Amino acid sequence: MGLMIASCSKYPTYTVNTSDLDMVWTQYKETADFTQYKTYYIPDSILMDSNATAEEIAYMQEYYQTILDKINSNMQARNFVKVDSSDNPDLGMGVSIITRTTYVYSYSWWYYYPGYWGYPGYSYYYPWGTYMGSYEEGALIIDLADLKNIDQSNKLIDALWAAMIGGVLSNNDGLIDKRLIDQIDQAFEQSPYLLTN
Repeated sequence: MGLMIASCSKYPTYTVNTSDLDMVWTQYKETADFTQYKTYYIPDSILMDSNATAEEIAYMQEYYQTILDKINSNMQARNFVKVDSSDNPDLGMGVSIITRTTYVYSYSWWYYYPGYWGYPGYSYYYPWGTYMGSYEEGALIIDLADLKNIDQSNKLIDALWAAMIGGVLSNNDGLIDKRLIDQIDQAFEQSPYLLTN
């Protein structure tokens, strides 16, 4: 009977890995002419949100230099020149990581079964089949701002490009390293307009 039900299932039989759920999102200002920008500045640290635990911060700090190196190599491959903040860069880059912990509560199916309160002769006890789990999600965000054309009167800096890369938290160091680096490359690959002369 079980085999018959399984064979009629509408769900696919393949498995989905965590890496299959990774996401790379990019957006840009459509009127921007990136050829007018030549230089950029990027800080040597990555901003972590206030929700991050000390353990998460320590974990991600191991990847700071790798992340920054990969962003720099992509920018320089597009002919942008990295300069210091004191050299009046055309573009400013910001790199940050945001995290979120999701808690999951569930009950055993028999908790809702009418009239079923355990096996005969046994008393019912807390926590009534309840269990809790949690999982962490993280995203790397890269922002690119126009420092060449700052609106001084209104104190506004125009955002030209942004990338959000999901899947940056993992319990497997090898996975996060490979996945994160590949996704930084992907963010630039899907942004062919981000190029200067």
